[in-house]
Amino acid sequence: SDPEPPVSIANAVIIYGLLPIALLYLTSFVDWTNPVLQRAGVFVQQHYEHPIVPAVQTRNNGEPLEVKASSQYLSGEQSERLDKIKSIKNEEASKTKHENNEKVEQARNAAHNDRHHRRKEEKAKQRKPEAHDRHKNVQNDRLSVVKSLDGKINALGIDFQNDPEDFYKALAYADALRERDINVHDGGSIQAESIQTYHTAINLIKSKWYAMEEETRLLNQDGRRLDINQELYLPQKSKSIQGLLVGAYSNLAMQYYMANMFEQAVNMHDEALELEPNFMASLLYRADTLVILGKYDDAGAAYSRVLEIDQDSEIADVFSGISKVLVAKEDSFSGGWDKMVDLLGKLIPVNERKLKSILPADMASGTAQSKQQRQQAQIILMRNLKKMHLAMFSYHDHQSKDETLAWNHLSMAYKYKMATLPPFNAAQEDLKVDTIKKIFTHGFWPAGVGSDSKQPIFIIGFPRSGSTLLERVLDSHPLIAGTGEDSVFNGMLDQIRNALVNASTEGDPNAIQRVVQQYAKKVDTTTHSRYMEIQRNLNDQHFEDPVRFVDKMLTNVSNVGFIHMLYPHALILHVAREPMDTIFSAYKHEFPPGLLDYTCEFESLAKLYNQYRDLIEHWDKVLPGRVTHVKYEDMVHDMPRLAKSVIDSTGLDWDDDVLNFHKKKHAVNTLSTTQVRKGVYKDSLQSWKRYEHNLAPLREMIGTYAANTFQTTLDSYKKIRRD
Repeated sequence: SDPEPPVSIANAVIIYGLLPIALLYLTSFVDWTNPVLQRAGVFVQQHYEHPIVPAVQTRNNGEPLEVKASSQYLSGEQSERLDKIKSIKNEEASKTKHENNEKVEQARNAAHNDRHHRRKEEKAKQRKPEAHDRHKNVQNDRLSVVKSLDGKINALGIDFQNDPEDFYKALAYADALRERDINVHDGGSIQAESIQTYHTAINLIKSKWYAMEEETRLLNQDGRRLDINQELYLPQKSKSIQGLLVGAYSNLAMQYYMANMFEQAVNMHDEALELEPNFMASLLYRADTLVILGKYDDAGAAYSRVLEIDQDSEIADVFSGISKVLVAKEDSFSGGWDKMVDLLGKLIPVNERKLKSILPADMASGTAQSKQQRQQAQIILMRNLKKMHLAMFSYHDHQSKDETLAWNHLSMAYKYKMATLPPFNAAQEDLKVDTIKKIFTHGFWPAGVGSDSKQPIFIIGFPRSGSTLLERVLDSHPLIAGTGEDSVFNGMLDQIRNALVNASTEGDPNAIQRVVQQYAKKVDTTTHSRYMEIQRNLNDQHFEDPVRFVDKMLTNVSNVGFIHMLYPHALILHVAREPMDTIFSAYKHEFPPGLLDYTCEFESLAKLYNQYRDLIEHWDKVLPGRVTHVKYEDMVHDMPRLAKSVIDSTGLDWDDDVLNFHKKKHAVNTLSTTQVRKGVYKDSLQSWKRYEHNLAPLREMIGTYAANTFQTTLDSYKKIRRD
């Protein structure tokens, strides 16, 4: 067959538009969509054998349309004349009839073949546009979300500028900025403005707060005094001044958290709790932040306080935090594992009964609103039960060492979780990977294009593969700073694509290089300025100005083609761990909302892992040696020598303090928060073997990728091993 035509950069950028996974699956507020509600209902119906909504569908099949042919008859005289004419021509016609039939048949066959050929050509032409359209539609959906949020921000910003003394307008503007930061991962472009606006709103509210009598501060607009936790769900103008101030401090704390300014986040929660000691949101999120800071005793005390106030144990997230601090430091939580297990032993059956009780046989009856409320209650209870079962898994996995009970709790947790998720879109994930491989082939990258900058260091790989450990090693060098997964590069990809499309249509051979240089510089300067801003907020006067910044957005495994285009000299480190250890660790950990939600199901987890391996193989094939592999097991067994090779690959001089990475006070906001503070440990090696029987189907699903074939390819490390 004829080779496919080459893909131009313009088309490549358009088709590639939706590929960065972290931007496709935006973290957002809970969305009670019908598919989720229906999936939740189906699960509960199967689990508790209760009918929910009759799944009776009828077709409106009408009677088939009956078409009758009409006949037309001639008069006798007309018939006679026609008969004479026919008799004259019959003889001649009979001679050529056979010949004509043959010609008609030949023409019919030729026409059929021609139509078949044209259809085949049309299908071949349409294949790429179809993929392009699907990509474009998803990208447009994402861009429409960003456009909607930006429109809201612009309107509220103008409103606040026109009335800068109105604290309601200041709060509305700050909340809109924070909502964008939660939903659009663009490297935190609006975090500073959001923080500043919250401070402005707080100062405005405090001015009124100080001018009021103590009792009136607690009264809402209706003149009633409500619990601050109840006010949380009221519109801003219906809250008391006290409630507004507490909520503003708490939201500012969460914005600091998003910006990786964890000490400031704790301070703002403290301000909220000074006004209202029982404010649940600040109690819980303050405790979560303390875990990130490694302050396990303080976190454990805070979780205990949450349990004291939440007598009905409606906030199941507390058990996720408790299990983390118990794993890290058992005596940090009063009562230890026994207290948590005793509580959950009572709460799990209670919540299961609650879930069952909201499923009467007449679930189909009632108003649409009442049915939706019952469905929402189902989802809340299932999410609570998921958290509780995961905490019990953690207990049996780490403490009792009972693998059977551990696996039972893990399986039950994920049954509840999958009931609240829409189905995994395997076809879409296949399309992404196929598109990447078709576009980024040998010869795609124009000669002489790319920045000379070596500032960014990219770490790519699969979740739970040891990337945090590698980042901490790099970050411990005085001239290297880790920025976590808040990737400025990834956040600017939309802008970069659009600029490359425009440049590729200008007809100027230097246009693409100008765009690449412009955006590489923009990514570098933005990353640097954001880091310096965080350090200033930390009041750290002794930090050095880094020359390398680590970008640990693992899903950039999809974006190596663009990374190489902008930064052909930047270091790309792929951390690779024993496959079954990797995917079991991913399976048993709950990730933030997004694509990684689906690591809790064997089929989708295997699909995601196989696609990741497929992409790594692709980059090694089309860009040989461009991605440097770092084997996790080499870090564990041979850290001193491997760490020196890693630093050598950055082009910087060795610093002995690098090997003290685990003693650094740098906050680590990752699922590996507690592990990385322990330094190098071997407990996790071959941890999947404890559950080998349960994981057998998953191992079969990843096929040949189950073999641990990766080797560290750092140049100096290879030389050390040879010597």
